[in-house]
Amino acid sequence: MTITRFAWALTLTYATRTCANHLALLDGEVVGMIGLHLQFHLHHVNWIGEIQELVVMPQARGLNIGSKLLAWAEEEARQAGAEMTELSTNVKRHDAHRFYLREGYEQSHFRFTKAL
Repeated sequence: MTITRFAWALTLTYATRTCANHLALLDGEVVGMIGLHLQFHLHHVNWIGEIQELVVMPQARGLNIGSKLLAWAEEEARQAGAEMTELSTNVKRHDAHRFYLREGYEQSHFRFTKAL
């Protein structure tokens, strides 16, 4: 993705009050980010905080940055009235699966996708 396309996408997410993003800095450098999207789900009859992006740079892993970013998103969702947070991760990302389980997340669904 080009920086121009990323800037466009970030601007679009800020255009609605249902999106929030947070950066993690280390020694003045961006080393992580999280994107939270609040959505009202009819099947929950409540707000859900969907974590759509969570990235920690490889050199910053193991420094508790991912945990802090998740805690930030969970508190944002809680304050917005969400009943839970949820996220998806690729089936191949075993380290991420262990991280989310360690953070108290439960595997509860299968997600299917189809390219259009």
